[in-house]
Amino acid sequence: MSASASVLQLCRAHYNRDESGFTSAAMAIARSAKVASVGQSILDVVRDGVANQRRNAKNQPRPMQPQALVAPRSNGMLEELAAVTFDDLVLEPSLQLLLDEIVVELEYSEDLLARKLRPRNRLLFWGPPGCGKSSAGAAIANQLGRTAYGVSLPNVISKYIGETGQNLGKLFEHITPSTVMVLDEIDALGASRGSVEHSAGKEFNSTVNTLLTLLDRNRSGVIIATTNRPDIVDPALLRRFDEQYEFPGPDYSKLRALADKLAELFGIPPVDDDFVVDAPNYDAVTKVVEREARRIVMREILAAEAASESEEPEEHDKHGSAQEEDRENTS
Repeated sequence: MSASASVLQLCRAHYNRDESGFTSAAMAIARSAKVASVGQSILDVVRDGVANQRRNAKNQPRPMQPQALVAPRSNGMLEELAAVTFDDLVLEPSLQLLLDEIVVELEYSEDLLARKLRPRNRLLFWGPPGCGKSSAGAAIANQLGRTAYGVSLPNVISKYIGETGQNLGKLFEHITPSTVMVLDEIDALGASRGSVEHSAGKEFNSTVNTLLTLLDRNRSGVIIATTNRPDIVDPALLRRFDEQYEFPGPDYSKLRALADKLAELFGIPPVDDDFVVDAPNYDAVTKVVEREARRIVMREILAAEAASESEEPEEHDKHGSAQEEDRENTS
């Protein structure tokens, strides 16, 4: 899109109060900026604006959308994920903007459909382990006022011929317009097909074919797939996703930011830098801070318990002394 077209879209979005269109146009202008610092400044302004809108929205009650009651009926194939918000995560500003744009589209899905446009609801998140892919999927659901459900691969993949495909069919039967499903390690189901003669290879190819068919037939709900190895995912499967977003490994500043955010959440002092520098990803930092928080909190609990036990004898002695004095006065 040319700079002039982006500005035109920006103006139209402003006067039509189209937040998604405005964000999209602003990001396009930022990407096309000839001076990198100017483009980054635009991204920062848009990011702050979206964050402010999100904070303001939190202060007002959001009507919960009808939940997809899928977990109880899915034979263990779907499990409810813990609630996560974007404020709990530390993501690249540019990636956060892209996810915010997706959320806005999904919130206005009916308006888009009325204009013969479909919101992007098939997303692939890829990158190193422990860098927020699954959590971002849960945060999208939370932002929409929905519950995120994770796919339990051990309950989907079967050693019996044809059963994995059947389980996938049952799984997709539970997807409704209000479902947000996070499918981790999509490569376990959809690695590249090959020309094989043995039955195991044929079965795997059949599973991939089934997954492709189901994705084509059921466009309902939101499906977020994650993988550490996008290079081995079948190309046909990659094409079924509306967007593919990279979640890069975090640098020290982002690991430190997450550690400080968690320490504040648990009410403990910031953890030492040694713990953060050696952490390979967000998941490792979370475990380190939680471990330190448990130690500190347990010390406080045990100290309080010890103090309480030491006070009890003193109170008993005082009570006993008072009784003795009463007996002496009586006699």
